[in-house]
Amino acid sequence: MSDVEFAVTEDYQCKVLAYMLQNPEFCDVVRDHMQVEHFNNKTLQWFFTAIAQSGHHLTPVTLREEMIRAANAKSIKQEEIGKFIQTFDIVKERVLPVEEDYIKDKVGMFIRAQSVKQALMDSVELAKAEQWDDIVGMMQEAVAAGMNLDDQGYDYLGVVAERIYDRAHERVHRKIPSAIPDLDALTFGGIKQGQMGMIVGGTGRGKSIFLQWLASAALLLNKKVVYFTFELGKRDIADRFDSMFAEVKPQELNDYQTQVLEKIENLHSTYGKSLLIQHYPADTATINTLKEFCRARSQEGIVPDLIIIDYLDLMKPHREYHSEHAEIDAITKGIIGFAAEFDVAVWTATQLNRAGMVSETPDEAGMAGYVGKQYHADIVLWLAQTKEEKEEELMRIWVSKNRNGPFGRTIHLETNYSYMKFYERSVAKPDETQAKATKVLKKSTKEAKAKKAAKDSAAAAEIKDDLATALLNAVGKDDD
Repeated sequence: MSDVEFAVTEDYQCKVLAYMLQNPEFCDVVRDHMQVEHFNNKTLQWFFTAIAQSGHHLTPVTLREEMIRAANAKSIKQEEIGKFIQTFDIVKERVLPVEEDYIKDKVGMFIRAQSVKQALMDSVELAKAEQWDDIVGMMQEAVAAGMNLDDQGYDYLGVVAERIYDRAHERVHRKIPSAIPDLDALTFGGIKQGQMGMIVGGTGRGKSIFLQWLASAALLLNKKVVYFTFELGKRDIADRFDSMFAEVKPQELNDYQTQVLEKIENLHSTYGKSLLIQHYPADTATINTLKEFCRARSQEGIVPDLIIIDYLDLMKPHREYHSEHAEIDAITKGIIGFAAEFDVAVWTATQLNRAGMVSETPDEAGMAGYVGKQYHADIVLWLAQTKEEKEEELMRIWVSKNRNGPFGRTIHLETNYSYMKFYERSVAKPDETQAKATKVLKKSTKEAKAKKAAKDSAAAAEIKDDLATALLNAVGKDDD
């Protein structure tokens, strides 16, 4: 009999109940992960409920009293008493020391096996209703049930050599730069795999273009990228990438077909199938939809390093909630779990509300929907522009959150949306007060120079007149 087969037997389940009765710490840990339905019959379910949900820790004596009380209250039927007594005789016995480790080691497997069994039964009705995403989500939750009970913890002192090695190589292969030097300096090399970054901006601020910039930077570093779009179609996103890589304006792509073809073919020969674009209509794709897409590609050998989700607010929660805040919170947490489960870096974006859209320097109050979604992100960047900055193709990026380094900093960029490009400014834009002071100083200096020139000119003319008078007087004296 395999471990899984034994873990779902009544013998093992009785041992689990006996150890819960014997060991309060074990009981406290597992009762939060177990469900009454995990036990095979009503007798085992009654003992689990009595032990796990008691207001105080039971002993064999108090458990027997609970059983007698239930029998007197007819909660236990007359014909069931024999089965209850047999089970009680097993549960009251102390677990042998040699059995303890096995019970603890296999309890996660027991929870997982029973959760999958229950999910299979529940999925029948969902299949009839063709609710496939709900089935996928239910099965994934069932497979993950009890996982943390199998985790023995991180042996900090025992794995120092492996930790030093991983840290030395982490900077090389586990971080994905943004190709914006100041931003990469603040994040000490870029976003890590397993992290989620969030771009916040209003309509027309360039969120999607910025996401594509991040994707292109990763591609040129030989990273595999999957770009999920819920707004623009695949071809629209592909046209933007053509413009970005070939350095041709979108409206002129047909005029420079040879240049575009050569550039993209060169990229393909160098990087192969490293950028996939997948479109789903808004409010149709859940986090499970994205996971299934990535799993299918992974089986084909395409394991992504970076996921772009364009953008978070257009996703559908994996199940119904009672409020928009709860839905957005679930989607955000789902993306965080996605990044951790697949060990990929994720960049996504979110909208500003009306107040944020009219603000030249937005903050958390301007975030659309549930502001708490930023709390789950590892890096949060705000795209900000004044009207003057937009006209001058300038942009500010406010780093409001950064788990990789310092935050609360502002990065100044130059933009060129004609070519889908971002350039770091060599000199930050001066403060308006300083600019005005400089302007006044230049004006006053100019006026002073003009006055001095006029004064010098008048003085020179006066000297010239005096000299002419003197010469005339001298000539007149000679004539005399």
